[in-house]
Amino acid sequence: EEYRLIEDEEGFDFKPFLIDIKDYFIQEAIDEIVEFYKKGEKQIVILNTVSKAQDIYNRLIEKIGEKNDVLLYHSMFTHYDRAYSKNSKESVIFSWKNSKDKWIIVSTQAIEISVDISCTVMHTEVAPIDAIGQRGGRLNRGSKYHNNKAKMFIYRTEKYIPYYFGRDDEVNFVKRTENLIKTGEVSYRLIKDWSSYVYHDITFTPQNLTMVFNECTLFGFSPREVRYSEEDGNLIRFRETQYIKQDVIPEIYWQSELREMPELIMVKVPYWWLRKYPDYFYVVDERYTICTIPYNVNIGFSLENISEEDKSCLIV
Repeated sequence: EEYRLIEDEEGFDFKPFLIDIKDYFIQEAIDEIVEFYKKGEKQIVILNTVSKAQDIYNRLIEKIGEKNDVLLYHSMFTHYDRAYSKNSKESVIFSWKNSKDKWIIVSTQAIEISVDISCTVMHTEVAPIDAIGQRGGRLNRGSKYHNNKAKMFIYRTEKYIPYYFGRDDEVNFVKRTENLIKTGEVSYRLIKDWSSYVYHDITFTPQNLTMVFNECTLFGFSPREVRYSEEDGNLIRFRETQYIKQDVIPEIYWQSELREMPELIMVKVPYWWLRKYPDYFYVVDERYTICTIPYNVNIGFSLENISEEDKSCLIV
């Protein structure tokens, strides 16, 4: 027997935020972000790659100074730093959920599904329309109308990576989105219609939704296991993974008491990095790959010595 399709017709017509299309790059908007910060706004800034997110975070810190209300969040932090330490990034973000104080979260696609938070102003690089809609779910969340306040600023991007790599068999969904979206108020119905247009000629890869539903309904995987670690979830993924990844442990953590919990201090990096930058990696006990690239809780791995091409693949 077929299930009956139930759609939220009323919710489709909610208009929780405005879109403002900018004809320049987000790097040129640092002063604007700082001004919103001074006015007390809660802001989320979303970049398409980890290296860009690190760059924008560092630029903001240069302007604002080291602050407890400015945070960088992406999945190339250890699980410990993201979710398990006393002052983990997710616990800090959770503490801001009902706060009236200003804050800034600089992030990647990881913010789209990993945390429950709502901002008053959002800044994002242009991305495929479904990603734009998903990011909008973190702006003026739960509201029916924008009241001419909740705004999503969408900026140009220099490259379409990681959504488009220029292969002959690829479709540039970012470019399609860029040519379609307009400044103005947005409803969820409009985002749905835009998505249908952007993907009108695409056959989607079959997903394992039925298996995940059946296994998770009672005593199966936890929500964290379903969606943690990658931007599209561990068990359900809607975009093709472009490369194999390797779990590594930052050397600074391997040399601490945290080595007793190795599963919490791992970070995924592209597998080819181990071949291209062999001086940054070594194996311990034939089990753990240790990474000597400098790492800290504020930005994750310091990527200055990684080529731009190799950094551009880091999308979460």
